[in-house]
Amino acid sequence: MNKKIIFIGLIFLGVAIAAFFYTRIVRQPPLLPTQQAINSWSGVTPGQTSSDDLYRQLGAPISSIESALGKTFSYPSNNKYWTNDIDVKENRVTFIKERIFAPNETSLKKYIGNIGGDWIQLYGPESLSSGIYLFSYPNKGIALYGSQEQDIIYETWRFPPMTIQLFLALPQAQGYSLTPQSAGL
Repeated sequence: MNKKIIFIGLIFLGVAIAAFFYTRIVRQPPLLPTQQAINSWSGVTPGQTSSDDLYRQLGAPISSIESALGKTFSYPSNNKYWTNDIDVKENRVTFIKERIFAPNETSLKKYIGNIGGDWIQLYGPESLSSGIYLFSYPNKGIALYGSQEQDIIYETWRFPPMTIQLFLALPQAQGYSLTPQSAGL
């Protein structure tokens, strides 16, 4: 009788140990569904979202313009005079320009802290006179147009992750450079 109890106890202990190792080591925890790619906006991710998905996610745009670069769809922002623009080429979202206005969180320092890593400061045509620069994370697919001095963001640019050279070659980044001299100043 004692051997039977010990045998059953050992089987129970073996099952418990196997279950522990399975749940802790073998089985990976599921990804959180609320975790969103840093370069996504309103569920739209450049390089991944199709035109059809864009319409399903955001509805019909308030306007659209077609050019040699593709189509630009404009969606409302928090300011009636400005829009958030989404560029689409070959049925795929390629670039998002979100205009930031109060009461949204506009602290450049806080946003950069949340992204982490090193950003690359790009100079635009009026950067030295205005103090507004493009703080870019090309490898993460995001850039922030804003002022460190005023600690404010005016625009957030989203695009597929790429190198700084590819980013500077984008039509949207024309006029920006790594140095102020080559920015047309």
